[in-house]
Amino acid sequence: MMLFLLGVFSIAGCASVTVDKARTTTPTTPTTPCGNCTADGLWSLWEFTSTQCITSWTWTEKTTYVNGKWSHTRTKVLLNCGMYGRQPQIRTCLSNPLGCPCKGDVVRQVGCGSATVCSIKELPGIDCAPGYVKSGSICVQSSPPPPESNITAEINERCVLKPNCACPKGGAWSDYEWLESAPCPTIPTYLYSQNASLYKPYEACGACQQQLQQRFCVSAVRGCPCTGSPYRLMRCNPTMCTFPLFRCCNDIDNIKQQVNYSTKRYECLPTPIDKWSLVSTQTDPYASNSTCFKDLQIG
Repeated sequence: MMLFLLGVFSIAGCASVTVDKARTTTPTTPTTPCGNCTADGLWSLWEFTSTQCITSWTWTEKTTYVNGKWSHTRTKVLLNCGMYGRQPQIRTCLSNPLGCPCKGDVVRQVGCGSATVCSIKELPGIDCAPGYVKSGSICVQSSPPPPESNITAEINERCVLKPNCACPKGGAWSDYEWLESAPCPTIPTYLYSQNASLYKPYEACGACQQQLQQRFCVSAVRGCPCTGSPYRLMRCNPTMCTFPLFRCCNDIDNIKQQVNYSTKRYECLPTPIDKWSLVSTQTDPYASNSTCFKDLQIG
């Protein structure tokens, strides 16, 4: 007996799509039926991409006068304490292969590393990372951890879409965007004061810290998965530091003072200047072709 499968999927940027294809076999076990997309899509559980804890840091600067010459030096100081370490977690949109996109972030950041309160002589004020408070000699979370993904359904593999337009090699990614839930660290730079014989904090500046960026596989919703990572860590807060600090942290990417023509001001930027571009280089040539989203074939 010939059976027919009828499903309706809401696809981002497109009208609902009716899918109709003959099925010649009858499943022997019950399966989740194909049906309408849920409002937020269906996410997998969060998972770590690596066991490595990414160490945070700050900078100290010191000016000395030796043998008739001034010397200004900068030193990176790793923060192996206070839960200042960071570890990304990612999740997968399980409903994308059904033509049902997900809402929300694909990556998040959690604290990691030693929970012992920082006590570094050169860094007054550095004790626990944001989101943590001191409890004796230990840093503990100041609020409950973010909730886990809520998986409420199973994926029916019979509903997985097969693209009827060619998939771009490696899939098509969205532009990168800054992860708002994990803002650029505001850890200050510390400058040595000879008069007070101690280090004093200055505001964060000079592209001296890094922040998570995320991107989304925009071709997955029409049956074309992506290869590569959905996130990256990039230097943030390019505002130049003011005297007496160094203007920029030039330890990577040949960062230096350059004109940002979009903001019309000098900033601490890499060389070449577009090295940190948010714009995707893997676009979908069929993204605006409505025929590629019609009559998507059920597997």
